[in-house]
Amino acid sequence: MHPAIRIVTLVVFAAVLARGGLPTLLVAALLLVVLYGTLRVVHFQTLWRMVKRMRWLFVSLAIIYLWFTPGEPLLAALGPASPSVQGLQAGALRIGLLIALVAAVNLLLQSTGREQLLVGLYWLARPLEWAGLSRERLAVRMVLVLETVPHLQSLIRTRRPDLRGKNAVHVMGETVEQYFRTALDKAEQAACEAIEIPEGTRPPAHQWLYPVGLGVLFWLMP
Repeated sequence: MHPAIRIVTLVVFAAVLARGGLPTLLVAALLLVVLYGTLRVVHFQTLWRMVKRMRWLFVSLAIIYLWFTPGEPLLAALGPASPSVQGLQAGALRIGLLIALVAAVNLLLQSTGREQLLVGLYWLARPLEWAGLSRERLAVRMVLVLETVPHLQSLIRTRRPDLRGKNAVHVMGETVEQYFRTALDKAEQAACEAIEIPEGTRPPAHQWLYPVGLGVLFWLMP
């Protein structure tokens, strides 16, 4: 599949997940399991690490949906302080859809190398030239951002602040400033690397049926 088609398919997949319900989640999960089982270069371990990093977001979503969604009390003994059944259902659905989206992003990143990503982004950014903008810069910067994020995550894990007996807000402000300075220092010390954008071919016309078919499939679902 052409890299541009992969990226567009991911965008369509994200769009349908945003408006999807339980049937959408089940079908999406089935498709992802089949793809993860078929593609040898993709492993569940990398997906697990990505999901684990988002655990606090999931906790926040669960709290918001459980306690701020009106409905039937989940624990009647708690009275007004009880989470709602409807909140549990809605929260579980949204978290499941978000995990499916993370799995799709991981699938794209693990199965598509840097050169392929450059080709796909470069081809999709063609309309920018009509506005006098550089699609080369956009493609390169997006790929560099994707490659830099894991390094920043490693830096944060190794330099977590000690908040005991300190003002948490003040410490976190200093910590963010330290991360920013460290990132700048590493960027200045890094050797310059020439990045060549391969000349990609136009996506085959029939491959556009993948994102279109995916969108139609989910659009027809309840």
